[in-house]
Amino acid sequence: MRAQGSRALLLLAVSSATSAIASSAWACGGCFHVANQAADTTVVTGHRMAFAISDARTVLWDQIQYAGPPADFSWVLPVLPGAYVESSRASWFEALDAVTATRVSPPALQCAQATPSPGCGCGTDVTSDSAEVAPGGGGYENDGGVTVVHEGTVGPYATVTLQSDDGDTLTAWLDQNGYGVPPDIAPVISAYVQEGYDFIALRLSPGAGVNQMTPVRVVTPGPPGPLPLRMVKAGVGDYVDITLYVIGEGRFSLPDLNETTLATNELSWDFSTGKSNYADVREEALSNFFGYAYLTTFADLGAFDKGYSDANGFPLSYQAAGAITPPGGASPYYSDLADLYFAQSAANDGALPGCPKLDSSFADTRRASDSPQADEFDASEFTCMGYDDITSAFTGMHPASVWLNRLELELPRDALSADCTITLNASQDTVSNALRAMQFTNRPSTCAQPIFQTGLAGRSHREEFAWVGLLGLVAVSRLRRRAR
Repeated sequence: MRAQGSRALLLLAVSSATSAIASSAWACGGCFHVANQAADTTVVTGHRMAFAISDARTVLWDQIQYAGPPADFSWVLPVLPGAYVESSRASWFEALDAVTATRVSPPALQCAQATPSPGCGCGTDVTSDSAEVAPGGGGYENDGGVTVVHEGTVGPYATVTLQSDDGDTLTAWLDQNGYGVPPDIAPVISAYVQEGYDFIALRLSPGAGVNQMTPVRVVTPGPPGPLPLRMVKAGVGDYVDITLYVIGEGRFSLPDLNETTLATNELSWDFSTGKSNYADVREEALSNFFGYAYLTTFADLGAFDKGYSDANGFPLSYQAAGAITPPGGASPYYSDLADLYFAQSAANDGALPGCPKLDSSFADTRRASDSPQADEFDASEFTCMGYDDITSAFTGMHPASVWLNRLELELPRDALSADCTITLNASQDTVSNALRAMQFTNRPSTCAQPIFQTGLAGRSHREEFAWVGLLGLVAVSRLRRRAR
């Protein structure tokens, strides 16, 4: 059960904090039901977003998670003038999620039997979960105070970029052309229009044959601004889950919200099911501050070509779902994010994996550029078989300095009434996604007589030394009494 309280006061504080922020912002998509559809046809349950931040440009990837068929709604994103949309791939988020998802390992039990048996300290719980442009073709007209800047197709979507100086006129145009704007979102659109935004509207092309919303990426020239949560409000229920990946030269935070932490000492492992209570502990953490909170569940430098281990020290490998086994019986498992992304992209396309390892490219200290000068690095080094999401992410950055951050939010709908900034975190410490349960239930029958339950109290070495010293004093006292 989420904590309840005076959300109005807290919303006022958040709104006041963001009112002084410059109006430039990144684009976040709003989900609109198409005209003549029932209001409850689909419900947006979450967003997966990724941001790549450099001084030269920002790139947004957005994928809506929903209940219902994708043809029932359209997608509208506020963008700054000059922004353009490109197609992306589900493999981008699939790889990001697989590597950064929180992994909870069971506590290590030392059993009474001389030889450890299965069930004593084994098992791992995983808790998570360029555009082809076709001018014309949409039949839109530049009239009624709305300018159609561009029409085209991006992957399975028909897209149109719109410009207007009147929010009501733009809303009417969207309604008339099949984009059903909810009444409470019309003022939001007007606000973005007054702040100088254009809009990119996307809708599945007829006969696209797509049963889920595939991600797109929006490239915007210039440095980053606030995260416009106001547009995310479209289509959501009382709460919305947001997984936000931030790619940039440092660890990042959301200063307009409250960074909360997990009560890791409450993590418990059930040996009968092989699962932890991580979901409950996470829910409790995100309910702090009336829900105006976020968790940093992963943050690391060099995460794209680095191998990771679980909390018990076992190296992790990742399998591309649906991958075709390479000739010669090569391993279908991959040890880092970049290799997994390329392999998963090929698997989704029904192709054999064929991308070389790019470890040396990720270690380059020069600035990556799409038109490199003598002292710059060619960002296209990160493209293989046409899979270019890493290239898009690293353009404008120094590869050896790039961090990957994973921030998780479960925001109440009221919190989507104001935008918030993304800035460098005061702490540049790494955050591991490898956790170990501190308690357990249903001890395995093969470990019926445990001697030690290690790591359960979460004591520091200083505390352990203190206990040893105390036991020593007790022993000395007893010896003295016997001597007397």
